[in-house]
Amino acid sequence: MKVQFELPRAILQAHKLTSKDVNRENLSHLYITKKETVVTNGHHLTRIKHAIEPFAQSEKKSFVDWVAGTDHTNPISGAPSQVESRDDWNEATKDFWNGAGIMVPSNAIKPLLVGAKTYSRWFLELLTPRKAILSRTDADRVHSTIPVELSDLSFPDYNQVIPEYSKTAEDLGAVGMDLAYIADFWAYLKASKVCSGGSFTAYPSIRDDLSPIRIDLDSAGLASEGSGLSYDATITWVLMPIRI
Repeated sequence: MKVQFELPRAILQAHKLTSKDVNRENLSHLYITKKETVVTNGHHLTRIKHAIEPFAQSEKKSFVDWVAGTDHTNPISGAPSQVESRDDWNEATKDFWNGAGIMVPSNAIKPLLVGAKTYSRWFLELLTPRKAILSRTDADRVHSTIPVELSDLSFPDYNQVIPEYSKTAEDLGAVGMDLAYIADFWAYLKASKVCSGGSFTAYPSIRDDLSPIRIDLDSAGLASEGSGLSYDATITWVLMPIRI
């Protein structure tokens, strides 16, 4: 059985936030699990919490056939039948579903986004722990399919980076920010079609002027048409400060 995971646009557009430093190869990847995607360039970090469900492609019905019969005005409708049994999954797919993360190079994602439509959809198929296939569909046709080499590099422990700030803290300190990085994040949000409105909550430093800044985006603004994210999705962005 061929099992695929549909990837929301907001996951793929996160490639914009990866590192361009050739000496930090692991940071040029997206770290994706079934529950969240994390990217960082060493100066800022973005975590997208989401739900990725497995779908089975019937051997009697081609990929194009079921795509042609879906409602393309809703990016999360019309998916193939959900998997009822995981007995015949390959080991890479089982590991991913059980919580293992994969490292997807950002340069493999860029071609799949060129000329993408509002109704475009993206899918991930895991073949082995180091090999995968990314594909994109536009309306009633498969637009492109790309083989991907998954990296065995380690990703930073991002849970040690994301600060836990109190929403009711009274003694909030001042912290410096590089506006260029904020512009990068805004460009990502626009490309992902998740920031047409809504609000965000910012938690500035409460310890010292070199503590990270954390911004949480509300779910109402994330689940806009075209983003592919559900209403329980969240995006957390962490920016490393500069000395002031």
